[in-house]
Amino acid sequence: MSYQTIVAAFDNAAQAQAAVEGLKAGGFHADDISAFDRNRVGLREPGLWQRMFGGALAQHEADVYSQSLQQGGMVVSVRVPDGEVAHATGILDIHRPIDVKDRAITRALLRPPRSRPPPRRSPRLRLPPCRRSRCLPSWPRRSMKCCSSPKSSCRSASAWSKPA
Repeated sequence: MSYQTIVAAFDNAAQAQAAVEGLKAGGFHADDISAFDRNRVGLREPGLWQRMFGGALAQHEADVYSQSLQQGGMVVSVRVPDGEVAHATGILDIHRPIDVKDRAITRALLRPPRSRPPPRRSPRLRLPPCRRSRCLPSWPRRSMKCCSSPKSSCRSASAWSKPA
């Protein structure tokens, strides 16, 4: 059976403790749950988060976890079987963990994703200038013909009506 480690950061100890209790009530063993606060020894050491949670942890995530601890928050981790990941994540989400990516962006630890530029507009079709005050579409094709063309369908606005 393979396992995964789920990590959640919280802004205060009360939320983190409630999450730990929720995980225990949800059937997760206390030995698989860890809670870290700023009093824990060695958490300021560079690279500690990557060693604890694996090499897949990005630097901005480690920075957010460290800053959360320095500001009085807590980080909770739980080791769960692959089939229980959704259950554990749901329990942690109930207790409002920090959105690590959003926090990293707001604290300038991570650049916001670049949005795609708006699609380029196609060039507009240029019609020759009309000699009358108004060109109206020809019925029923709804295409524009201008007075400067040889067989014009331009009419005055008062003469325009649908065919019967």
